[in-house]
Amino acid sequence: NSLSNATQPNAQDIFYGNLNAVLPLILSLASKYQCKSTTHSIDRRAKNDLISKINTLLSIDYDVVRIEDFKHSFTDGTVLEALLQTRDAGFVCEGANEVDKIQYCINTFEQKYNVPLMVNAENIAAGKGDEPCMVIWMSMCFEVLSKALNVSVAKGLEGNGKPGVDESKKLHEEKMKRKEMEQGQTKKKDLASSMSPRSKVEGEVNWERSRVEQEREEEKEKKREETRRVEEEKRKADKEEAERQRQIELKRKQEEEEKRNKEAEQKREEEAATERKRQEEEKLRAEEEKKRQEERIKVEEEKKRKKEEEERIIAEEKRKEAEETEKKKQEEEIRRKAEEERRLEAEKAEEERKKVEAERIRRAEEEKLKEEKKKQEEERVKAEEEKKRQHEERIKVEEEKRRKEEEDRIVEEQRRKEAEEERKKKEEEERRIAEEKRREEEEAEKKKQEEENRRKAEEEKRREEERIKIEQENKIQEQERIKLEE
Repeated sequence: NSLSNATQPNAQDIFYGNLNAVLPLILSLASKYQCKSTTHSIDRRAKNDLISKINTLLSIDYDVVRIEDFKHSFTDGTVLEALLQTRDAGFVCEGANEVDKIQYCINTFEQKYNVPLMVNAENIAAGKGDEPCMVIWMSMCFEVLSKALNVSVAKGLEGNGKPGVDESKKLHEEKMKRKEMEQGQTKKKDLASSMSPRSKVEGEVNWERSRVEQEREEEKEKKREETRRVEEEKRKADKEEAERQRQIELKRKQEEEEKRNKEAEQKREEEAATERKRQEEEKLRAEEEKKRQEERIKVEEEKKRKKEEEERIIAEEKRKEAEETEKKKQEEEIRRKAEEERRLEAEKAEEERKKVEAERIRRAEEEKLKEEKKKQEEERVKAEEEKKRQHEERIKVEEEKRRKEEEDRIVEEQRRKEAEEERKKKEEEERRIAEEKRREEEEAEKKKQEEENRRKAEEEKRREEERIKIEQENKIQEQERIKLEE
């Protein structure tokens, strides 16, 4: 499991052995007591201190091997091999490829120095190792290896954790000087045991002369070391400048990306505002349309009511006219009866007969008038029913027309929404494609930059090896010349 992806622990997780929760506790303890971090996680200061200590340890026997981080500096196994050679000068890393070499070094640390297995060789070779695990593991390896150093080196490492380049060169020079002095003393003893007294005197003179020559060579070597140190500092300064320029370029790209994201977000907000405004306008139009429909219905109901009122008034007027006509007829009948009575006073028999006949005629006329009145009432009722039926049909036609218009409007709204959703999906797909293309370009640029840096490092390493080889050849030639002179 990865320490960097773990969650915070609690007592229940620890009791039941939840690894994802227990790992942060292990990380906090290792950060505090193994890596000497000031926080509960491995901070930048602790990482930089450990990098400086490891580089100091490597600088005692190597001038080229250095680390810069805990992911990409260990991919070829060279650093691990160099660290193991600080304890065992005859150690040789065995393996057909980088993964095998790294695994061989990990197994050596585990079997020979009891450093627990916390890292994976394949992840380290691919530059994908878990950084917290790598930092803790390397701190354990350094603690084991630093015990082999002499007291002066140990003190230099246990100070502030950041010894300078001059101190590392000084330690290396002291070690080489002690080694050469021991070799010189051995040679002197061998010569003294094998020579006569006179030869011993001559040997001592020659030895003194060779010692003076050796001191001169050491002075020259120191000057050359100083020149190399200046060149190394210059290369480091150039590298730092290139890194700074890369950081500036990366920051500029990030700012441009943020600017593009802000513009896209602003554009989306504007589109959302436009969409909300359009929806509000459509809602207002729908409300206005509903109000107009209600007003039309009210107007039609008002017209219907007025029309019914007018029809009722007309029917009432007709009824009143019929009653007035009936009243006039009755009055006329009464006058006629009175005249008939006056006329029939002279002739009672004829009057009686005529009276009976008139009564009969009157009754017949009344029956006829009643029949006519009944027919008129039935015709009026039929006319009102016909008008009511026509009005209801007209209302149904208008409702059907409104329903049809509403359905057409709903269908048109659905089509518009589908078109809008299709347009949004298309824009989203275009943005996604553009984002993927941009990411691919950034990855390609990053790979290209890494390849260029690796090529420069290899070229620099090759030049340094050639320089060291030339110096060694010169030194061998000088030693041969001294031997010949002796």
